[in-house]
Amino acid sequence: ALIARVIVSFSVSTLSRYFAVWSGWAPLCRSFSRATHPQERREALPFSLSFIVWLERRVLHPDTSCADILLIGSLLCAVWGSLRWSDLLWCPPDRIHLHSDGSVISGIAMRAKVTRSGMPWGILPSGLTGTPSGSWSLRWLAVLKQSLQRSRAAFPNRVIDFLPALLSGPSDAPVLFSPLQRDRGVTWIRSLLMEHWRESASGPPPEAFRFIGAHSAKVTLLSWARQLNFPSDLRRIQGHHRLSGADASVALYSRDDIGAMVYLQRALAFHIRSGFRPMQPLARGLAEPLPDFPVQLPAAVPLGTEPLFPAFPGLNLSLQTPAATDPVPQPASPVVSGHSPPSSGQDTSAVRHAAVRVEAHAARSLEASDPSGSGTVWVRPACGSQTRQLAPDSLCDSVPPGTTLCLRTACLIRFSTVP
Repeated sequence: ALIARVIVSFSVSTLSRYFAVWSGWAPLCRSFSRATHPQERREALPFSLSFIVWLERRVLHPDTSCADILLIGSLLCAVWGSLRWSDLLWCPPDRIHLHSDGSVISGIAMRAKVTRSGMPWGILPSGLTGTPSGSWSLRWLAVLKQSLQRSRAAFPNRVIDFLPALLSGPSDAPVLFSPLQRDRGVTWIRSLLMEHWRESASGPPPEAFRFIGAHSAKVTLLSWARQLNFPSDLRRIQGHHRLSGADASVALYSRDDIGAMVYLQRALAFHIRSGFRPMQPLARGLAEPLPDFPVQLPAAVPLGTEPLFPAFPGLNLSLQTPAATDPVPQPASPVVSGHSPPSSGQDTSAVRHAAVRVEAHAARSLEASDPSGSGTVWVRPACGSQTRQLAPDSLCDSVPPGTTLCLRTACLIRFSTVP
């Protein structure tokens, strides 16, 4: 009877210890009871160069309907901006605009995988096929703004905060009805891919086309930049990758997420127009890349003299003080400005600032002689720097050797046109 009472008293603790011993063996036993089959990771394949060129020319073709321009332009926007499909679904069309100097088309994704506070993005307006007389982005942007006006008139109480859309109405006057979800977007993208393939080849498409999807838009430019060994920091900014620690603080206080993106895109376009042809790598380089169709592109212009789009001549202003307190101006036709007398302390007389032409007697502007001999012009620094100490005769048509260029984004982008 005593033994029975002892067993009953300690039965709970005894069972707990027993199960604790076996619980350590359970994961090991389960690992041997399951059959494991290693699988390679399936990743989205980047778009081919010929497909991107075909899309841009499709937008520019006079027979392309406004409905097709809207959808194809949104896809190209995702390609050049390295955006996910989910990012496009949170891009308000009324926040997309062409900068006044024609150097960039910018927008914002109000929600994204990496942030909930808004993710700015920018694209190079000229793309791969653009010229000073026309570009896919300008035609798409014009059609987008017109469709947005019609949509607001048809649905005055509806918030339109998406880019890829299911359209209603006639194809030459479409209305943005509702977001185009990812699954339907993938089907549409693959139909475009097959249309491009049938126009260029007669045989069946490669089996690897099943890896083309909505995420292919994001990886395309990042893959091309990696093949050209572009710096990882530029590729990180282009891809909107999340940062942590000190790197996150550096990115936060840089206050510019678009300048580096446009620089990378401009460099990519230059290399491709110069003859570089990116590959479509398979299985992370384990398999032979997919073959691509040959394309003809406009001739490349050296990066130091490549004009902006639309083509504006450059302009340079040199300041005594590098402080930036004025707002960014509304530029017209820029010219090039030179130096002012050196100030006390740090000599900044060699600093050159890009500038833009403004209306006569505009606030914080300078009246100076046009170096082309056509009278006087009114100009301002593009980056918003002060003009009160500028000399009226400080205009020049080139940057003197040995000078320092302003590195603010507004100036840096325009310096590409200065000889």
